[in-house]
Amino acid sequence: YLLMNIADSGVGLADAARYFHVSERTLQRRLAESGTSLADIRDEVRRNLAARLLEETDLSANEIANRLGYSQPSAFTRSTMRWFGATPRAYRKAQA
Repeated sequence: YLLMNIADSGVGLADAARYFHVSERTLQRRLAESGTSLADIRDEVRRNLAARLLEETDLSANEIANRLGYSQPSAFTRSTMRWFGATPRAYRKAQA
């Protein structure tokens, strides 16, 4: 679900619960039982997609940020620093 809707940063718990046909509370409880949250899952999906797009495409960091639902390219750069310890450009160069 998040893979299909990652660019829509407005996708929240209510949307996900509706998609899975459960209440928001049930979804929260199940995620908590798994030791995760919707925000954690969104972050992991974004990280995996960012790595793939940086490694396998020539898209600019701004284009990737937009595809992943970031409103500002600088927010994407901060995320890549947190995930990979490098800027998008440096990560791409290191993977080449």
